[in-house]
Amino acid sequence: MANRNSIGRAGEFLVAAELEQRGIRCHRVDMEGDDLWVKSASGDIFTLQVKTTYKPRPDRNRPLYYSFTRANGDAQIFAYVAMDIRLFILRGKPTGKTVRIKPADFTRQAMDDSIEAMLG
Repeated sequence: MANRNSIGRAGEFLVAAELEQRGIRCHRVDMEGDDLWVKSASGDIFTLQVKTTYKPRPDRNRPLYYSFTRANGDAQIFAYVAMDIRLFILRGKPTGKTVRIKPADFTRQAMDDSIEAMLG
C-alpha cells in the first residue's frame, strides 16, 4: 500500500494531467499551501491546493464520506481527489478544518462542471 505522501503526490499528478488535457496549463510547485499554479482558459493564474484521500470511510456514526483535512495556506482553489475512483472536484477555499464529500458527489459530470466553474 502506498504511503500518505505518495497518495498525495499521485493526486497532484492526476489533477494536473486532467487539467493539462483540457488546455489548462499547470505547474507543480509544492510550496507551503500551494501544490499547483494553474493558468485558466482566460489567462488568469490561480494557486491550487490538492487534497487526496484513498477511499471513503465512516466517521462518527455517519454514512461513508471522503474526508479531507485542510492544511494551512491561502490557495484560491482546492481540488478534492477521490483516488480510488480517479475523480476530483474543484471548490473554493473551505471554511472549516475538515471537508466531507459524499461518494455519490464524485462523478465525471461533477468534475467537469467544477473545472468549468472554477477555471473556465
